[in-house]
Amino acid sequence: MASSSTTVIVSGHNAQWEWEGDKGIWQQYEINIQQEISQAFDAGNKE
Repeated sequence: MASSSTTVIVSGHNAQWEWEGDKGIWQQYEINIQQEISQAFDAGNKE
């Protein structure tokens, strides 16, 4: 994971949602996107 202070809470745990970009470099999603992913994850939404 990339080093950053931006984290969100997922199922009671701190999480950072990232995607693998060019040359295998991990990029963190913007905080609003991370929150949406976390909410979907907690709700059991697989998409």
